[in-house]
Amino acid sequence: MPINLNYNFNLGILLVVSVVVLIITGLFSILYIVPSVNDIFISLFSDFYFIFSLRTAHNIFANFLFLLLYLHIFKSWFISGIYQVKVFSSGIILFVLFCAVAFLGYCLPLGQMSYWACIVILNLVTILPFGNTILLYIMGGFSISSRTLMFLFVLHYLLPLVSVIIIAAHFYLLHINLSSSSLGYFSSFGNTSFFLNYVLVDMYFVALYFVIIFILLFWYPYSLFEHVNWIKAMPLVTPIHIFPDWFFYFAYACLRSVESKVIGLILLIFSMFTLFLPFFIPIKSNLLNYWFVVSFLILSFLGSCVAFSVYLYAVLLLSFLWFSSFTLIVFLVINYHDTLLL
Repeated sequence: MPINLNYNFNLGILLVVSVVVLIITGLFSILYIVPSVNDIFISLFSDFYFIFSLRTAHNIFANFLFLLLYLHIFKSWFISGIYQVKVFSSGIILFVLFCAVAFLGYCLPLGQMSYWACIVILNLVTILPFGNTILLYIMGGFSISSRTLMFLFVLHYLLPLVSVIIIAAHFYLLHINLSSSSLGYFSSFGNTSFFLNYVLVDMYFVALYFVIIFILLFWYPYSLFEHVNWIKAMPLVTPIHIFPDWFFYFAYACLRSVESKVIGLILLIFSMFTLFLPFFIPIKSNLLNYWFVVSFLILSFLGSCVAFSVYLYAVLLLSFLWFSSFTLIVFLVINYHDTLLL
């Protein structure tokens, strides 16, 4: 196997397979979903086994999509070069699109947790100028209604189709620039053909991936569902603790660590985009990358904990260390770029 090719590169094909399956299961689910406040919960939790299997498969693949996506990002920190700005930019756009689609899909069932999570996130719009008016148009009223669901449903349907175009551009930029080179040196010397051997390796991992999915689908179908979402939304009863899906825990930890809605939103956005800052830093240090990975995992753990003061203080401390380390590195790169490269 070439020195700059290893099994981490199978993550890309697994991500593509996940996106394709999600689009297919989503298109079939459209035939049964009723985007109405009174009917959508019943339509998604129907006793008809085909509908339930569709939703369960959709949920499992969505969870694995983000697991693979984070592994793909972490892999890129350690392996990819610093010269692939276009590839990384298309990856950032894809990440933002996937996060938006995941949030919209989380809100659609109108379970107890997703209902209140939807209210919390949508109300962040109010910090913008004319935010209350914007929120009124998004929700179609003063509370979540069938108009809100239709708006979310249309976006949840259209954004994955847009992401397909970005994925195609990501693949094109990836292969046209030979971005598996971690040194930024591109030459045909040492190139090898993917067909047939490496295609078979990809197919092996895809088959193994489906085996894991089928085990979860048929033996543990409820394992990746939020248990509170099995309760139909009750607008007059707020859950004791509100949590997003696990793949947003790190950002949610930053959001709720401060009382100010504006500062919380800034921390949330910055925490998500710090995932991509290592791509643009010309210092390749495995120790630094491990620090970022461990910080991400600890923030995710703290985001899954209830909002006690000790956890909030821990989040503030870790967030400060995480963000300050990025800020220090960016400062050093800007001011001592030539020295650092030597």
